[in-house]
Amino acid sequence: MLNPIYYLMWSTGEKINITQIEGQIPQAPFATKEEREEFVKDWVQVPKEEFKEFILNWEPRTLPYYPTSEAACELVEWQETMHYIDDATGICAGLSSFPIKPPYHIHNLPSLISFATGMDIDEAKLWQIARRNRTLIRAINVRRGMRRKDERPPEDHWRKRFPEMEAKLLDDYYKFKGWNNEGIPTKETLDELGLDYVSQDLEQRGVYKKEKVKVIKNEKNQGSKE
Repeated sequence: MLNPIYYLMWSTGEKINITQIEGQIPQAPFATKEEREEFVKDWVQVPKEEFKEFILNWEPRTLPYYPTSEAACELVEWQETMHYIDDATGICAGLSSFPIKPPYHIHNLPSLISFATGMDIDEAKLWQIARRNRTLIRAINVRRGMRRKDERPPEDHWRKRFPEMEAKLLDDYYKFKGWNNEGIPTKETLDELGLDYVSQDLEQRGVYKKEKVKVIKNEKNQGSKE
């Protein structure tokens, strides 16, 4: 059955491979309350304590409507962030982003990076660097033609599909990331991250204008179907 977290991971991972994006959270709910409580006892790797509540409340019977779309967006961003940190530092994913409870995580990596480089890096700054990297790569793929239509798992990936739910997941994820409805980072998002030269490039190439015309054209053609 469709899992909101892995749907988003599959759909929006720049590596287009769920096995390269998952990690740090179980792939399926624990069957019993006792198992869930035991798991979160030493789950120090989470960036937010609220994530522990996700595990405690996640049961097999709650799929596919739990975790919520909002929670799925946050959890997926965490997975992406850790992978982008590993890619930037050269750390093996097997020691950081991929295992469920790795030795290196968002709470101790900032200090290690600071000691190694002499840079003053805290958790917030490291998270921002990863977000900037993620957004830049997204913009590069957008420049090469990637759009919303490309972000859908194969039709036979799950036995049962939920089209409306899948559409909402992408809508909410794009909004969460500061992208428009086609999955293109907005000018405001790029400028905020110091990537104003990227937004200028997309503007010069007519990317924003083309997508705006496309949306208007679709609404006109489909009329009341939108």
